Amino acid sequence: MDNIKKLKIEDSCLVGLNTFEDNRGIYRKLVSREILDYFNFEINEINYINSNKNSLRGLHLQNSTIPCSKIFYCIEGKVTNLQLDTRETSKTYKNYLSTDLDSSSPFILYVPSGVATGFYFNEKSKIVYWQADYYQPEFEECYNPSYFVESLGLIDPIISEKDLNADELK
Repeated sequence: MDNIKKLKIEDSCLVGLNTFEDNRGIYRKLVSREILDYFNFEINEINYINSNKNSLRGLHLQNSTIPCSKIFYCIEGKVTNLQLDTRETSKTYKNYLSTDLDSSSPFILYVPSGVATGFYFNEKSKIVYWQADYYQPEFEECYNPSYFVESLGLIDPIISEKDLNADELK
């Protein structure tokens, strides 16, 4: 595939989507067999998030027996994706990354298994995402998002108690 933009976190990338636009509006194919095969991705869940402006969700990942990579698309609004590489064997272990997504942009975001992810909602926004494993709370890992609060200069973001009380990756 020639429409892939690699990101600072190993194996994380943006995938450009074909967009067809005319006087009726816009058509985008969000996920195809070509994309799924490229990432060796099997869909086990499709999830939807609708969050208010200034909300910060994450950083979460799932370490179950099935690699739990994810594909994200912003269907409305503007968000900043947050990533933390927790894979000890990765060249980018302990690296952080933020990537902006918005509904007018023709990209999906692929996040590999072992990378904790979250979102900051710059405005009221909606995200849909495909997950390679079904949610299993017993395998969920959470990391405190304070690094992103500081590095992005966020003022009083809305964060859950669970995320505020999570440990930072040392």
